[in-house]
Amino acid sequence: MTPRYYHISTLQNDKAELEKVVGWLMISKLTIAEMNNLLTTLTDFLKDMRDDLHVIIESLYVDSVYRDSYYDYYSTKHSSYGRFCLRMSFFKSTFDKNIDFADESNIKENYLGFLVVRPLTKCIGRNVISPEAKKDSRKDIRICRVKVDTSCLGVKLRAEGFPHASQDNETMTCAQTTIWSLLEYYGNKYSYYRPTLPTEIEEILEPFSYERQLPSKGLTYNQISVALRNFGFGPRIYQSGNTLESIARFRMLLACYIESGIPLAVALTNGKIGHAVVCIGTENIDVGDVINHPIQLGAKRLFSWNDTVANANFVFNDDNWPCYQVATLSEPVQRYTDAGFDKWNNAQVHQFIAPLYHKVYMEADTAIALSEQIVKSVIPGGDGKVMRTLLTSSRSFREHVTRMTSLSNDQRLGLLGIPMPKFVWVTELSTPDEFFNKRASTLLLLDATGSKMANLSRNIILLLSDGMIYSYDESLKAIIGKPISLPIPFEAFPGNIK
Repeated sequence: MTPRYYHISTLQNDKAELEKVVGWLMISKLTIAEMNNLLTTLTDFLKDMRDDLHVIIESLYVDSVYRDSYYDYYSTKHSSYGRFCLRMSFFKSTFDKNIDFADESNIKENYLGFLVVRPLTKCIGRNVISPEAKKDSRKDIRICRVKVDTSCLGVKLRAEGFPHASQDNETMTCAQTTIWSLLEYYGNKYSYYRPTLPTEIEEILEPFSYERQLPSKGLTYNQISVALRNFGFGPRIYQSGNTLESIARFRMLLACYIESGIPLAVALTNGKIGHAVVCIGTENIDVGDVINHPIQLGAKRLFSWNDTVANANFVFNDDNWPCYQVATLSEPVQRYTDAGFDKWNNAQVHQFIAPLYHKVYMEADTAIALSEQIVKSVIPGGDGKVMRTLLTSSRSFREHVTRMTSLSNDQRLGLLGIPMPKFVWVTELSTPDEFFNKRASTLLLLDATGSKMANLSRNIILLLSDGMIYSYDESLKAIIGKPISLPIPFEAFPGNIK
């Protein structure tokens, strides 16, 4: 079928036209109620996007994820299910619908992502959409982003965003969708991992299942962790406690991982429901709010950026909703209760899984505790400063060093020559004014392959603070500072979400 052009407002508001589009899926034997449910689901997804976009729809599209489920499951059923999907490609308002293939920039520079529409009543398939395409505050979010190779009308493109899909309730429940989306993200971002398919998840979990896996009844949180471990991660499960202090610490650790650019598998439970979603970022945060989050380290009073983030609005990919839903950790299911789904009342984030690189042995709680110990007892400064801790790859940190224009070339080369593991924990201290201007006066790098069981100096890769460099002195058996000619302050690490 010839690809069709639409202005998105037509699809958002014209039910008859949208029903015509859905007809290209050739779904047989749909009742009126099922058709209305499908149209409502698709309309809700499209209405969550800006109303000035352009859409190109390609039919008879072969989607690898749906086709995998089709041959494994749907093709074995007595009723006939379609093999083909639709693909909707979204473009900015500046897109010229009168396409000239000699002008590829019209397509490439205006591209905002795609949505696969499956021939199922649960029709929202694989999609990667730029936050710029979303309505309201979703244009102002900071998320883990990945570029996914795709195409439209034969033109090779790269969609940028976080992978999302809805569950189909038979081969993919919320748990499998969570695993799939994490692997889709990591597999497109890092060569060590690769995207996965529903049958691969099914195969990995076969030894840990005591009954048939299809149709799926969902997975336990331990099974999600097992699957991630078998896909090459070193997952770490965190559980919220019952005290205000333990809950605050739990949320601060979640925020630390999100600031590190690590998307998290999150469990929402209230005794009636159990649901898995992916936490992928936050809304933009007013940096001035950091002064409302003081912490006490001995005699030193600091301000915690990680605590500030923990109290912000987080961004979730929930397979029951369009991508990039915003909620706080205190009220993570507000969107459900606002819609009248009473069974979700009081559901909270009780667990999350951090899918860490398998050679990252030092976890967030250890890295933060060691950083606090160093600020408290090793360096003389710190009082009244902002403290931020996050995990990053040494490659990303070294790239940051090359862009530190406040340093001379020789100084940058000196920092680049420091041996580092694949990942490092970064802690920075800044005065509030420095922090607001993305500057730091203290830089601490901790070995992500280290351990709290090792002595403190073995975990420190680099410690610069207020014109001093600190290292272990063998004769004094202590960490001692010596003057160093580096500018103060210097550029802060920009972070891993944008």
